[in-house]
Amino acid sequence: MTKKRMGIVLGLTLLVTILLGGYALLRGNRYAITFDSRNGEEETTQFVLAGHTVEEIPKPTREGYLFNGWTKDGEEYDFSSKVYSSFTLEASWKKVGSKEELTYEVTFDSDGGSMVESQILGFGETVMEPTKPVKEGYTFQGWYVKDTRYDFSKKVYSSFTLKAKWKKK
Repeated sequence: MTKKRMGIVLGLTLLVTILLGGYALLRGNRYAITFDSRNGEEETTQFVLAGHTVEEIPKPTREGYLFNGWTKDGEEYDFSSKVYSSFTLEASWKKVGSKEELTYEVTFDSDGGSMVESQILGFGETVMEPTKPVKEGYTFQGWYVKDTRYDFSKKVYSSFTLKAKWKKK
């Protein structure tokens, strides 16, 4: 084999190795985002690379309902958010033609602190931040959904519970 031909073979081998290695690296940092349309149709899954954003899929349909967006953990999902884990997005629906307004209940779990009353909200309204609860020996740190501090400017499209987070004094 000539030096020129050997150089070409080594160059192609190196290129293939880099491409396959890069593919394997990217493949290891993919997350599954599941779209649950909650309308009886099959769920759709989208794979997203770490640090990238989810691409919104076409709006689903449901007879007698108006599609109102995608939610994650009961909150409207922001499609500009970067992805670092797998999760499910659920479709939010509003009944069409109903004289009754849809209402949602937001409850507050004060985790041993003073009681905070639930709030009943209409579709797309925002939760009013309640007076801070009190817990002897602790400082109130805020209201949370799982490990994320709740943003009281977000619109509500489902019922959920906010839990108090405390720090020992």
